[in-house]
Amino acid sequence: MVCKNCGAALKQDATVCPSCGTEVDETAAAVALEYEEPEHRPPSETAPPKKSKKKAIIITSAVAVLLMGFAALAFGMGLFMSDKQRFLYAEYKSFEQLSEELQNKYGEDLAFNELTVSNPSRSEVTLSGMLNMDAATYDPDLDMIQTILNSSSITMTQEMDPVVNQAFYELGLNIQQTDALTIEMIQSNEQMGLKVPFLYDEYFYINLDQYGDFMRMFDPFYDGIESLESAQYSLEDYKLSEAEQEALQSRYSTFFMDSLKDEYFTDNGKVDYEHSDTTLSLRELVMELSPEEASAFSNEFFEFVAADDELHQLIAERIVMTGDAETFEQFIDLEEFNVETIQADIKEVFEDLKADAANLQFPNGFTSTILVDNSNIVVNRQINTAISTKNTNEAGSLMVETRNVELDTNEVDRAAVITFAPEGQQDSELNVAYTNLIGAGDGSRTEDMNLNVSIQEFGTTSEPFSLSMQSEFFGLGTGEQQVERTFAVMSNDISTMEPLLTGTLNQEKDINLKDETASYKYDFTIDLNDQFENGSLSVVVESDSTIIEEVSLPTLDGDEGINIVELTQMDMMQITQDIEMRLGQLMYELGLF
Repeated sequence: MVCKNCGAALKQDATVCPSCGTEVDETAAAVALEYEEPEHRPPSETAPPKKSKKKAIIITSAVAVLLMGFAALAFGMGLFMSDKQRFLYAEYKSFEQLSEELQNKYGEDLAFNELTVSNPSRSEVTLSGMLNMDAATYDPDLDMIQTILNSSSITMTQEMDPVVNQAFYELGLNIQQTDALTIEMIQSNEQMGLKVPFLYDEYFYINLDQYGDFMRMFDPFYDGIESLESAQYSLEDYKLSEAEQEALQSRYSTFFMDSLKDEYFTDNGKVDYEHSDTTLSLRELVMELSPEEASAFSNEFFEFVAADDELHQLIAERIVMTGDAETFEQFIDLEEFNVETIQADIKEVFEDLKADAANLQFPNGFTSTILVDNSNIVVNRQINTAISTKNTNEAGSLMVETRNVELDTNEVDRAAVITFAPEGQQDSELNVAYTNLIGAGDGSRTEDMNLNVSIQEFGTTSEPFSLSMQSEFFGLGTGEQQVERTFAVMSNDISTMEPLLTGTLNQEKDINLKDETASYKYDFTIDLNDQFENGSLSVVVESDSTIIEEVSLPTLDGDEGINIVELTQMDMMQITQDIEMRLGQLMYELGLF
């Protein structure tokens, strides 16, 4: 301890400095403690080193997260992929984009369909028409058709319960808003019945286990199916479970990854792609197989499918689901109608396909070139190959090109072109071309679609068929949607340059999944204009469907039905007389005699 005034050394218990006489205060003690603090600092004050350690952990974690994010981004951009992985990933991403687009377009429709295949439902479809002809081209026959068509409509009603497998159907013809003809039919697990009210008031029915007796009423020597069974299955039964889908995907993705060798693939880097005044910088990826490699892969694929017992079992189970054994009695032994036997037959079919595939050759090999954008979506695809067989020298070249280009005009140009040309036949080919220019607006979408089929023979090209359609969609991404279309069908194989067919199609859709209802309307108008007649034909189809609690069917064993098998000769004579009287009355009312 030292004096704060003169700096002289002081004893620990000194109260006055012996040199200058200054009193020793707390300041000197504080200075002494500064020198002694490292030895006497409380343990709780040794935290600064720990704070530095926590900071290091936080910084390290942040860096790790950034590195993982960069790695994921780099993988998504293809920085760490092999050429093969990059090629297959681009094809997968393009398929995924198409699936999402279809889901956005038709997701509501698919969801309502899922309801109808697992719940009782009722639907009513009305078909009506209108014929409008120019008065200047009056034709008595057309005038009669116009009168009948403009005042008539057909209504089809269906109530179906896929759970208990029963249904009611009704077909009605209405003339001037009056029921002119009605046909009713019911179907259950035990019976089938038919009723035509204007001919007879009761149902004519048979029990399904009386089918053999019913057939012998017309053919005494009948020796076929004795009973019918109404199979209880729905579309849901055919759907693959998640486990089945994952197993299929795992097996076949592994097969393609193993069978398509790394040396088949090449990354040519960035190239400029020009289309419709739009220039894009895209990555060019190529998969190229020599003739021998293409044949080897083809053989390996069909061998893999022929050996895939799990796939064969999936198919066999769904075939057996489609009906009872007796339905197939004419084609297969009843004792053999089971999954094991059908599976063995399916395997035999695939074995035959494998043998046929072994006879295929690819004289030009197989080449697929894709141009990929930064999102790993295929913008342009070109496939070239030729196929022949070992038994003949004849071969045909196949070329496929697709494109999916986002233009600078905020439009998307899509196309698919397939060209087949026989080898050795110069200037001869078949070409099918599909194009669609898609434009997006505020809550709307436009499409300009063209489909052309052309045939070239000996240098001369003809277009036997072409279809053009312009569409405008309103109400995108919702259960409500309206579509307005105009179309024209052309052919240059006829002398006139006029379209074969022109017209419009207006569509309306309203799906409410909450209320479990769906309605559709299709309004077709076809122009009937030529050098002789002018007019139009309109056909309107309206459909309304809803989910219901249950389907109620009449009990045909009582007074509402007549069992055809149990009819006597006298019964049939009496029924025939009653029907003839009603037909005569109807013809009289219509003024036919």
